[in-house]
Amino acid sequence: MIRTARRLRVGQLLWRTLAVVLLGLLSAVAAQQPPPDATAFRWLLWAEEQALAGDPEAAVSGFLETIERAPALADAHFGLGSAYLLLGRNAEAALSFALFERLEPDSFEAAFNRGLALLRLGQLAEGGEALEAALGRVGPATPRAALLQSWSLLGALSLELGRYDAAALAYREVLQLDPTSIAALLGLGRSLLAQAEVTAAVQVLQQAVALGASAEALRYLAEAYLLAEAPEWALRTLERLVADHPSDALGWMALGLLRNSLGDLGKAGEAFEEVVALEPEGRWGWWNLAAVRTAQERYEEAEAAYRSLLEHWPEDAAAMYHLGWMLFVAGDLEGAAIRWRMGCGLQHPESCDAPYP
Repeated sequence: MIRTARRLRVGQLLWRTLAVVLLGLLSAVAAQQPPPDATAFRWLLWAEEQALAGDPEAAVSGFLETIERAPALADAHFGLGSAYLLLGRNAEAALSFALFERLEPDSFEAAFNRGLALLRLGQLAEGGEALEAALGRVGPATPRAALLQSWSLLGALSLELGRYDAAALAYREVLQLDPTSIAALLGLGRSLLAQAEVTAAVQVLQQAVALGASAEALRYLAEAYLLAEAPEWALRTLERLVADHPSDALGWMALGLLRNSLGDLGKAGEAFEEVVALEPEGRWGWWNLAAVRTAQERYEEAEAAYRSLLEHWPEDAAAMYHLGWMLFVAGDLEGAAIRWRMGCGLQHPESCDAPYP
């Protein structure tokens, strides 16, 4: 037994030494570009070495040389697709991975990478199909991180395409792998809201907020409360949002709109003041502020808001008309008439009788 074990250890040592020497020889061979008459295996080694060295352009040329000599060598197609991805040549990457899949149809990685390339090309439906194909090839050796990324991408894509049931399914798969994923909880909550599953959406979004009360999570939870006909909870949520995230203009906008709908014009105006302070070039902050000030009969402030809006959006015909009414209320009839003609000219430039002043 001792003699046998010793012989085994000596054999293992010799094998490891031989492996190190062999790898060294292969690296030395791969470091130099092969001659034109080199074998496909020699070109493959060189191309992989260039990829590892961070030179995808050289890797592409090496993999193409390999494929020219051995078109059915699957590793060359996969390496070529990977190099194309690094270079942003996504159409060629998608084609290379598709060719690899013909040779190895059970490859999760190739389908995933093909999907990624198609998504980068803006081919959302085709990219989604590739991701679904990848997830149909999951095996025991598929890394958890790859599964998380695949399901997350598929969820986001399905949500974008309006396939809310598929999005909900994908996000639930993510949560099976990572129950604390706030992004997955938000995605699932949004999918449920889109399917009018309001009670379930509220529960999911409450979990998201409990894990991390981001501005986005609080906005969606407030929306869910409104759809659940619980405006008081929506109001509390939005008040928390602007307290925790005072620079979130969308939060202030939502708070202003809700307060306005509840008839609290004073606090609605305060919220819209915050919006225009944060985004002075935005259109809807000024619009809503002007509307609230008009409802409060604070016409000078409404006029100032319309003027600010038109500084940034001079072609807004409706704002021009409203500014005309503010001037009319103030007794400036000539100024009102001018603004009305200007508004008409913006909407109907060929049919207004009066020219611009």
